[in-house]
Parts: sequence; structure tokens; C-alpha cells
Amino acid sequence: PEFQALFAEADSGGKAVLYGCMAQWACRAVNEGQIEAYGLSDIVELRDPGTMGALDAAIEGAYLKEEPVLFYYWGPTKLANTLDMRVLEQPDPSECADNDPALGCGFPTAEILIALHSDYQGEGYEELRAFLEKWDWNATNQLAAEGHYGEIKDDAATSEEAYRNTAIWYLSNNDAWQSWVSADAKDRIIESLAA
Repeated sequence: PEFQALFAEADSGGKAVLYGCMAQWACRAVNEGQIEAYGLSDIVELRDPGTMGALDAAIEGAYLKEEPVLFYYWGPTKLANTLDMRVLEQPDPSECADNDPALGCGFPTAEILIALHSDYQGEGYEELRAFLEKWDWNATNQLAAEGHYGEIKDDAATSEEAYRNTAIWYLSNNDAWQSWVSADAKDRIIESLAA
């Protein structure tokens, strides 16, 4: 309640505006549940921005004008990686039944798992398994590749061509991958890129 006026807008009836998930997104029900579980129904208005672009524009617009803005967001994304965002403290997901954030806790961190078919568990696939154990597709790597893909996808004849171009661009312009592969594989990849 003490920050309600800080995030209120002219058309919110004095309530703090929270820019959240669109009505058709599954996280919308979570946003609504959190507001209710935290006892904020009379204090916070959950606003549907309508589109992803409108959500980004509302956040970035307020940020650039140095105006307060309250919003739900996730990462890694270009916007989350670019802006200096502050995450609000919420109870740990383990404090809610079934780790359900709609019951009044934060979203659980999404864990990315690498699955490997049992055919690749045996002999002859040690280098593949070693690569997957070292592979680190962090936000910086992901956003670099996504940025390049976004720049070239409309000019590619097929999506496969765009993905291949992005992979070659990534390998040619970033060296993080070099620690994921053996020295021999690294040399072969660099030689292939130079060809």
C-alpha cells in the first residue's frame, strides 16, 4: 500500500498498475492469483497490454523517461538483459503448495535439462557427452544468436537457412563455444569456418 500511488496511473482509480501477462497467456491466471494471495486486489490493477510489443513499449517507455513502472517479465530476453530491472522479493516457490506461484509465491526458476537418447550413452559417443556436459547456453550466448537471427531471418529462403546462417555467425563471432569442445573438434570447426 505504501507504494500504491507511485505506480498509479490517471485511469487506474488510484490503484497501482501492474503490466502483466496477456489474457490468453497461462501466466495471466498466475498474476491474478498472486494479487489475490498477497491481499492486493484493492491496491493493484492488473493491466493487459494486449501484445508483447505493447508490454515491451510500456516498460521501456517508462524506463527511458525515468518513470516508475511495475510489471511482470521474464528472461533471458533482450529487454531483461538491457534494462536495469529490480526483482520484487516474493516467498520462495517451495513455500506454496506444488510450487504454485498463483498461491502467493515467486515463479520457480525454469530448469533447462539436456536429454540424451540411450543410443548415445555407450561407446563412441564420449565426445558428444563431454560437449553436452560443458555446454553453457547462458543469456549472453542466447541473446547474441537471437539478435543475429532476428536480423537475417526475413532475408533467408528457408528457416533452415536462417538457422544455419545464425550457427555459422555465432561460431565465427563468439569464442565461448571453444571451451565446450575438445581441442581437436575446436581446430576442425575453425578450419571448417575458414573454408
